[in-house]
Amino acid sequence: WGGVLSDFVNDVDVSNTVDGKPIYYWISKRDMTVPFDAGYVALVNCTRITVQNLNLTKGGQGALLAFTSNSTITKNNIKNNWYGIMLLSSSYNSISGNNITNNDQYGIYMSYASYNDISANNITNNLTGIGLGSSSNNSISGNNITNNWHGIWLSYSDYNSISGNNITWHRIIGILLIESSSNSFSGNNIA
Repeated sequence: WGGVLSDFVNDVDVSNTVDGKPIYYWISKRDMTVPFDAGYVALVNCTRITVQNLNLTKGGQGALLAFTSNSTITKNNIKNNWYGIMLLSSSYNSISGNNITNNDQYGIYMSYASYNDISANNITNNLTGIGLGSSSNNSISGNNITNNWHGIWLSYSDYNSISGNNITWHRIIGILLIESSSNSFSGNNIA
């Protein structure tokens, strides 16, 4: 965790593993695809990286994007982590078609993140499905967010679009806003 890029600059090679699978801790990489044997993915100051068809389990996060842009996280199974996917100071990323389940805190968490597209994910059995902190101009659409304590949680987050999400079987709150304004909500099913 950190607030500036230097907090994330570490030399972590693939001899480190999570549950026997290599850690890919990439710094300042461009135009690459994370290998299929990844056990954990951290993208720090990266651009146009693809994270696809992976099983990411038993980590602090399944995938961490810090100061990363224009990257894609799609069709992954992300479960039994502390956070499923975490974006910190990252923008213009696409997170779609993932199964994100049984993570202790958030399925997807964004802090100081903007202009990201979160769509068509199945987000189940987490404390909070999707959480935004100090994040703006993100699109959250067409997600199935089921059986979480909280569906979507926005704090200090403005100008986000939340549309067409199916938010069901939440235990406490479907959508919660804390000191957040100018957000747009349409076509969400909250049950």
